[in-house]
Amino acid sequence: MHLHTPPMVSDASGHGIPGLHCSACHSPANEAINMPNIQIVPGNPAWSLAPAAFAWQHRSLREICEQIKDPQRNGGRTLKKIHDHVAYDPLVGWAWHPGLGRKPAPMTQATFGVLVQRYHRELFHFLLRFLGNRRD
Repeated sequence: MHLHTPPMVSDASGHGIPGLHCSACHSPANEAINMPNIQIVPGNPAWSLAPAAFAWQHRSLREICEQIKDPQRNGGRTLKKIHDHVAYDPLVGWAWHPGLGRKPAPMTQATFGVLVQRYHRELFHFLLRFLGNRRD
């Protein structure tokens, strides 16, 4: 992760602040601008800042997993909706097609979706075993 250039803030909408919305710079597609420290402006029709509470930086893998599963901290998503979001959402898919000067995320979006689906399946089976063996 790197800091947004130029520095940016957002109100509760996640689309910037009045007078300086994300769409002032971000268009529906990546745009090459070739400035000294910026080669492209990322683009997507639904571009917006994720809520700061969704950030994974400085969190352990356990904390990230807990956050992903918690509807209060994941945008109200069920495990199925989380899978669909990471596996098919074009905005999430931007990570695998970031454009000039940026490294794409490892693997493919489809592979990541399969990993998330396997995680959900294993978690489901674990919970069935755990809850099915309880005596209280």
